[in-house]
Amino acid sequence: MDVSLEKFNEPKWKRSNALARLFFESGSLKLLGGRVRTFLQEGSIEAAGATPEGMPTAWRSLKIVREKFPGMIKPCEQSPVIWLRLGFVLQSEGVVLSDSFIASYAEWRQACSEEFGGAIGVRYRRGSRPPETWPLDYFLLGRNLDFEIPSKSEVSLLPSHEGNSITSKRICADVVGRHVLALIRECVTDAVVLQKIKGLTKEMDRERYICYLTREALANALRSKYPHMREIGLPTIIRSVGTFVACSRPRRR
Repeated sequence: MDVSLEKFNEPKWKRSNALARLFFESGSLKLLGGRVRTFLQEGSIEAAGATPEGMPTAWRSLKIVREKFPGMIKPCEQSPVIWLRLGFVLQSEGVVLSDSFIASYAEWRQACSEEFGGAIGVRYRRGSRPPETWPLDYFLLGRNLDFEIPSKSEVSLLPSHEGNSITSKRICADVVGRHVLALIRECVTDAVVLQKIKGLTKEMDRERYICYLTREALANALRSKYPHMREIGLPTIIRSVGTFVACSRPRRR
């Protein structure tokens, strides 16, 4: 059983076929899809026409999916990237993706990078909520996204530069904490307005202040000018300051 690039580019994957692709190394997709469907409904490997000794890792993974997503007993269709997220996120719960699937995913990922010229974003809308745009890797692996299957969602891939800056700020806030991020933003804004740090300018580029310093140099300058910033670890400031400042820009002559 192969998962081709054309399959990844399909708008929807059926529940049973998607799970068969994720977990089984080989076999007829039609046959495996039928067995997966029966297993999700009955909860029994034997009822699905298989034996526990046959591909046990795949059946254990399906059992985890059934327990984590009880709504999966009903038929549903989702975008391939939604099924990808399901598989990757549940790996921490004991799910094992098949090597053949991972190889197909890697080939598709490379093809996407070439098509979109590098980074890839995911535009995701669930129900009547406004759409959100995330970097593909964060969409697949991020633990803080509101996510469920089945769901009425619209998903599309796009070059990541078409996303909005709010997304990157939200991801950074998830990592370092919203209070810390707000404090760094406050100090950066004050330093810009009062011109406290040489090399940090009022000029803007895509909603970020232009700075001639490196992120590390700017982080040290902020800690020097604002004593309360010393309560925040230097690596955290270095990681976060890029949310508000475009650093290491060449000086104009």
